[in-house]
Amino acid sequence: MYVFRRQKKDGEGWRCDQRGKCNGRITVFMDTVLDEQPDTHEPDWGRCREEETVQSIKKAAETSRATTVAVVQAKVARVSYETAMKRPKFDSLKKMEEERVIILSTNQHLKLVALATYWVMDGTFKVARNVVCQVYAIHGAINGNWVPLVIVLMERKTRRSYEHVFEVLEAETRRRVRRNLEPVKISTDYEQSAIQAVRAAFTNAQKLPSD
Repeated sequence: MYVFRRQKKDGEGWRCDQRGKCNGRITVFMDTVLDEQPDTHEPDWGRCREEETVQSIKKAAETSRATTVAVVQAKVARVSYETAMKRPKFDSLKKMEEERVIILSTNQHLKLVALATYWVMDGTFKVARNVVCQVYAIHGAINGNWVPLVIVLMERKTRRSYEHVFEVLEAETRRRVRRNLEPVKISTDYEQSAIQAVRAAFTNAQKLPSD
C-alpha cells in the first residue's frame, strides 16, 4: 500500500507505507506510473481493504444523514472475510498487553468532547461479530442536542479495553486540540467493565445509569 510522499517536477511521489521495512516507490503523473521501485514484500490485500473500510467510514459519516453508529455498522457488516482475518485470533488477543481499538473522531469533535460537560456512552453488540465485538459511542450534550462525538470499534469488552479507549482519547485530545477531558456527568449502560473504567479514568465525574 502506497502513501503520498511529495510533489515532484515530473509527478507525484508515492512510497510504501511500511517505511523502514520496504523501499517501494512509484512516481505517478495523471494516473500513469512513470517510474517504479517494486515492493520487497508480498501484497497484503486484507490490510489494504481494512484501510479502505476506515476511509469509507469517514467519508460516509461526513455525507450521510444516518447516525454515525448506523454508518459504522453498515460498513463493518460488509467487510470481507479476508479483511476480517487481519485481526488476531481470540486466543492471541487474550495474551496482548494492549487492547486493539479503532477510534473514529475529528479534531472538531474532540474539541466538542472536551467542552461537553455531560456524556452519554453506550455500546451496540452483535454487530459483525467476526470483525469487532461492539461499536461503542460517546455522545455529548452540545447546545441542548445530543451529538455522537466519538465512535469506537472494540474487539473486547473488558475493563482494560475501556481504560485503553479513555487513555488514548485523553492523550489525543491533549495532543491534537490542547484540551483536557473533564466531564461533569457521565451516563453509561449497566456494563460493569465500562462503569469501572469510567470511575478510574474520570474520578471527579458524577456517574449516572442510562435510561
